[in-house]
Amino acid sequence: MKLNEIGNGGLQEVYDLAEKKIIENAKDPNTEYKANRKITVELKFKMDENREVINLEYSVKPTLAPVKSNSTNLHLYKDTEGEYNMKEIGNHIPGQEKMKIDNVVSMEREAK
Repeated sequence: MKLNEIGNGGLQEVYDLAEKKIIENAKDPNTEYKANRKITVELKFKMDENREVINLEYSVKPTLAPVKSNSTNLHLYKDTEGEYNMKEIGNHIPGQEKMKIDNVVSMEREAK
């Protein structure tokens, strides 16, 4: 018996799906590249009482790398209606307005 013939090709089909999940997970930049990934193929053989028929149960389980944890800082503030809200703190100080200045020219003078 060949593995790709089990379940009329069903075992091969679920293995191929698991393999695709492994590949997608390996290429995902949100997972740790060093983490091991694996595919477990389990075959269970159950005999009938007369020992003439074997029921073969098969399963394929991919083990993927978990998504890396990340963090960010949130600013807790009261809005104009007195309700508390949270907003992610970007690269600016909370409460400070961002200004865009166009057409700024800087000049350097040579020391004489």
